[in-house]
Amino acid sequence: MNHTIRAKIRRVARAAVAALMLFPATVLPITPVGADTIQAYPSFAFKGAGYGHGIGLSQYGAKGFAERGRTGQWIAAYYFPGTAIGQAPSERTLTSNPLNINLDKAKNARSSWQIRPGYTGAKLKINGEVLPDSTYTFTRSGSAVVVKNSAGTQVGSYTGDITVAYENNYQALLQVVDKSGPYDHAYVKYRGWFILSANGSGVKLVNRLSMQDYLKGVVPRESPASWHIEALKAQAIAARSYAYNSTGELYCTTSSQVYNGHSKGSDRDALDMHEHPNSNTAVDETNAQYVMYGGKVVQTFFHSSSGGHTADIETVWSGTSEPSSLYPYRKGVDDPYCVGPYDPWPSPVTLDGMQLAQKIAPKVNSAPTGAGSSIYVRSMNIDRVWPSGFARTVDITWSNNAVSRGVTGDTVRSALGLRSTKFFLNGGHYTRVSAPNRYETAVKVSQAAFPSVGDAKAAVIVNGADERFPDALTAAGLAGVAEGPVLLVQGGSVPQVVAEEIRRLQVSKLYVVGGEPAVSESVLSSLAGIVPDTERVAGVDRYGTGAAVAHKMRSLGAVTDDVLIASGENWPDAAIAAAVSAGTGRPLLLVRKDEVPAATIEALTSLTSPRMVVFGGSAVISAAMRHRLTSIAGGTAPVKVFGEGGNRYNTAAEAAKWCVSDLGYRMSNVYVSSGETFVDAVTGSSLAGKNKNPMVLTNNKTPSGPTAAFFSANRAAINTVTIVGGPGAITDPCASALAGYAY
Repeated sequence: MNHTIRAKIRRVARAAVAALMLFPATVLPITPVGADTIQAYPSFAFKGAGYGHGIGLSQYGAKGFAERGRTGQWIAAYYFPGTAIGQAPSERTLTSNPLNINLDKAKNARSSWQIRPGYTGAKLKINGEVLPDSTYTFTRSGSAVVVKNSAGTQVGSYTGDITVAYENNYQALLQVVDKSGPYDHAYVKYRGWFILSANGSGVKLVNRLSMQDYLKGVVPRESPASWHIEALKAQAIAARSYAYNSTGELYCTTSSQVYNGHSKGSDRDALDMHEHPNSNTAVDETNAQYVMYGGKVVQTFFHSSSGGHTADIETVWSGTSEPSSLYPYRKGVDDPYCVGPYDPWPSPVTLDGMQLAQKIAPKVNSAPTGAGSSIYVRSMNIDRVWPSGFARTVDITWSNNAVSRGVTGDTVRSALGLRSTKFFLNGGHYTRVSAPNRYETAVKVSQAAFPSVGDAKAAVIVNGADERFPDALTAAGLAGVAEGPVLLVQGGSVPQVVAEEIRRLQVSKLYVVGGEPAVSESVLSSLAGIVPDTERVAGVDRYGTGAAVAHKMRSLGAVTDDVLIASGENWPDAAIAAAVSAGTGRPLLLVRKDEVPAATIEALTSLTSPRMVVFGGSAVISAAMRHRLTSIAGGTAPVKVFGEGGNRYNTAAEAAKWCVSDLGYRMSNVYVSSGETFVDAVTGSSLAGKNKNPMVLTNNKTPSGPTAAFFSANRAAINTVTIVGGPGAITDPCASALAGYAY
């Protein structure tokens, strides 16, 4: 049982005993209550991210990609790895392999249907016979369907399928007077034909139409027509591919795809459009385009939002005939631009143990007798799949110590009405150091690291723009040696909040890291107006600046026998190294994948047989480069290489363990920064380094697998988890889940 839950139960029990001691028995004219009658159930809070099953195309993710310049064709193929956009062997038209859509929301037959032409004065054809403009009622009579006009006169009785078409067959709009479609609207008009038949105790209504006409009623219902045209094209391709492989009837609801016809209106000549010009254009411009794999059309599932990474199909739908291990297009993918209204969920779903038992026991075959009445849920353990973060199975421990193992995440989602299977349970407590933007967050970090006047001796200033990451990362070590924070400025101005923080600190020295293209002379002058002793530390490029910072650190007393090496071409490995640099005073030098820049060579050769620690595997810093570095360092090979065979999250976790085992860092507090944006990693590294605590990285919406494993493995030693950056960088569900692994 979670120690927080135990504490809660103890508090409730103590309060109950205290209450009985305060009041004599004569004051409480009730029968004494047995101890087991007073029951404090554990509390469960389900947080999460994403909406829908999480398989295949993410609609909000497609929107994000489209807004960043990707085409609909690229987007559709991206979400189904290994596929390409191509043309199917045959097309589905009104007269050749048409689509058939059940227009009853509940998929039932109705006692009757009323149908009329979509325009005043037009005519219908019923089984080929042209009839006058009227509203026709179709009612079951035995095995036949009787048809009457608006005057109540029978015009026919039919067995088998009845075809209702517009007079000229094409350009048809037929109107259902009764409520129909996914939203039960009356007076909806549809393209194509209707097929009616006696079915069960009533009459079934099916809309028969071509693929293109069908999609024009689907796309604006599945993705808002106001979205970027390329997102709508991706939706059209996915919806077309899904429908192509669907045999038999499709439904007008999310059981298949939401289809709402052409328009509606009680006045047949005044249209309230359901279709939209934007989505119709997307359908027309992707005509006959499908997601193809091995010469076949893929049945392309899609959903609203993934929470940052889509799911392997078997994670959500166990027993699928197309597991991702055999069919690569069923494998989840990173969904970096998926920002929907439920990424993360705006509020948790909170239940106590008995409420949870009442909801979930009917769905779990192995639930003990009495679950939901006398037996409650004591705890739940989630088996999660990384890197997607979706729950695969859940083990449920009941209050009688029985355990229901392997309950699918989808069963839990369905029982509790959760938005997706990317749910996290009872996340632990965490602290957050953040502000609305990066400049203010850096100030908050400074205040956390140096709360009182005189705590900081200096401050290090860098450009906070994304493209200026190298200067910022090498600056963390200088901040550690100079005993001050890293603060961010814009290239041409000093944010007011930063100027105020410099004044609050009352430091006697400012170091500006980066040349004039990064921090202008006017900014330097503004800073000197606050702290007269302001010095620029810079080289001709990022590599020269890193070397200049190393020399400055040595001049301030840093012991430079140990040197950190990272790529200057991408930021994650250097950000991880920055936390080590800030805490140990070891300079960070930058290299290219296959080249040691001259400035870095000069810095290394000025040291005597330096011991090197390399951050980044051979994909980032090649094996040949390591040999070259060994030669420059006088034959001393790197003593550590982090990141070989892993990703940035593995590298950060490996480095964090090393910091604790070899460098004297304390595991009691672990700092977490986003692995997707460098700025919080920079400011976080200076804070973590000052406090001699490790720093790790995570995905923003769901914990990265290596990070979750790091917290689980070290939970006995971790007391505090500190998130650096706001919910836009690391969401609350992600932070809560990480803390849950830690405690």
